[in-house]
Amino acid sequence: MTNESINALFSLLAMEEDNFAKLLKYFELDPAKDLRNCDLTNVDFGTLEADVLDLTGATISGADLSKIRCKKIIGALHSEVMTHQGLEPSTRRTIKVQKSNARAAAVQAVVNYANNDWTISELVRSTTDNTAPIMAFYESSAEQRFITKALCSRYNDLSGPLSVVPRQRFVWFYSGFDKPRSNVRPENSTTIEEHFFETLLQNNSSEEIGVYPYLSNRETVSRIQQKVQECLQDKRAMQTTFAQVLGREMQDSKKTGIALFSGFPPISKRMYQSIRKTTHQRVKLIFLCPPSQKLRYENSPELWRDHIVPEYTIFEAMATEDDLRRIRRRIELVSSGLIAFSESFMLRLAGRYHRPLKALKAQIISDLQSAAANPSDGKIIL
Repeated sequence: MTNESINALFSLLAMEEDNFAKLLKYFELDPAKDLRNCDLTNVDFGTLEADVLDLTGATISGADLSKIRCKKIIGALHSEVMTHQGLEPSTRRTIKVQKSNARAAAVQAVVNYANNDWTISELVRSTTDNTAPIMAFYESSAEQRFITKALCSRYNDLSGPLSVVPRQRFVWFYSGFDKPRSNVRPENSTTIEEHFFETLLQNNSSEEIGVYPYLSNRETVSRIQQKVQECLQDKRAMQTTFAQVLGREMQDSKKTGIALFSGFPPISKRMYQSIRKTTHQRVKLIFLCPPSQKLRYENSPELWRDHIVPEYTIFEAMATEDDLRRIRRRIELVSSGLIAFSESFMLRLAGRYHRPLKALKAQIISDLQSAAANPSDGKIIL
């Protein structure tokens, strides 16, 4: 578990959940092992219950552990081991660390904020508009899981009678394998395809992320992987075989089939043409790409569009009132109430609605960095 994963918990607060115990459960994190060496600055642990809470190597400056109910706490306060005997809150030992650097924590909260609901709705809308491949990027593994599970829930919906609701064949590929390759060049189709197949064949223990029905999808993906593996020595045959097997898996779809590649790099135009020629069933390809691919795209967007599929990309959302409300709430949370938004500040920021979200975030960060703290209580009112 890394600092990035814990930071991602707060970037996914679009679900309007600030209960740390619920967040740990949602992201399947074990307090006994997954919080070691993590940045937990200013985190309110609330009434977290666990047999063991291991904070070895963790940064817990400003964290509030005063209400936790854990039998054993390891690593907090210079590795002191503390036990909880089930005392009432009034008599229980208080373990509250001095607040520090609330401004930096607030800035990081704004940087991490992303409106994943907007990304999901745009991807879903694209599947009804056309069959052109489409791509979106994620910033963290937790964000990847969130978007992937949302799309799988949408397209794995088996409710309703089959005779009334025509089914879309949906196959999803998942990889947490993001290893940038320096030799991948957009104008070189072979290196692009090698990177894709390397990801496809990677043995990834993170594949199962709790999506129903998982077993049938795993069998489909395994069949495709096995056929591609048989052609490992012939790169062109791998490409053709993949297109043929994918088309075969999609052939029973009553509507346009959908293939989601979560954590994958994009493909070459040559490979996409092979899929189109080989696949008789219409297939919509959705690529949810890791941060390394976003950097490649931003460095050479024209070259990418000339040689890579998808060329249609979902970028940052337009700012809304909900975004401002969530960011405000998050800043108040991570700063333990030391930083607040004034009504005049809220009105000024309202002028940035329906403009790129990054502009709203940049304005808030700028004001956070320049605002003066009240010398008497240290509070910052924007």
